[in-house]
Amino acid sequence: MGGIEAKLEHIQSLVAGMERPAVVVEAAHIYTDEQPTRKHEQGAEIGGRVASFLAGMGLDVQRMLFVDDLNAHSQDLDLSSYQSMISERGFSPDVLIMESTLQEDADEIIRSLQDTGHTETNKHGAIILKKPYKRAKEIVLKKSPGRGETAACAALDAALYLKKREGAGISVTVLHEEWREQQEDVRRVLEALGVDIPVLEIYYDDEGEVEVEFDF
Repeated sequence: MGGIEAKLEHIQSLVAGMERPAVVVEAAHIYTDEQPTRKHEQGAEIGGRVASFLAGMGLDVQRMLFVDDLNAHSQDLDLSSYQSMISERGFSPDVLIMESTLQEDADEIIRSLQDTGHTETNKHGAIILKKPYKRAKEIVLKKSPGRGETAACAALDAALYLKKREGAGISVTVLHEEWREQQEDVRRVLEALGVDIPVLEIYYDDEGEVEVEFDF
């Protein structure tokens, strides 16, 4: 992890005045139509080392595995074997969250944003976060009628962050760098909700190089 420890030490000063100096570390995210790859192993290894480092600082650490069974094309993943694999690599989940369990919470988030005027409908009928200007990127909250009118990833991930907040003061998310833009969309949804959640994002690439981003 190189110099990541020095960056993580910054958390100690941030949690000094918090009511709940606890941390949720989410890592090794996977879809149920995926087979584990080196990318998932890396996520587990980094997540495990981060969780251990934070626990060594005296923080109460909860390890979370988030599995997408909603946007997957199949349910072929052997979840028990996957949990064993990531545990062997240092990340033993205390909590398992399946994305399908977040649908009601995501729908509630969408309704709340609609009630406060933070949404609009695009030309396909999808509900999107209200754009600050015409050419701004669309952040879909609810899919179009042609795609089932179900909650989209940005709303579901926002629901996940709210669930994390129930158990900890800080949320640490370990993800492959391919998810960076998607996480930026989720932050915009949380901002529109008026929710302030201290977030530490740890991104890694195929070579295992790590970047740390604070959103406090």
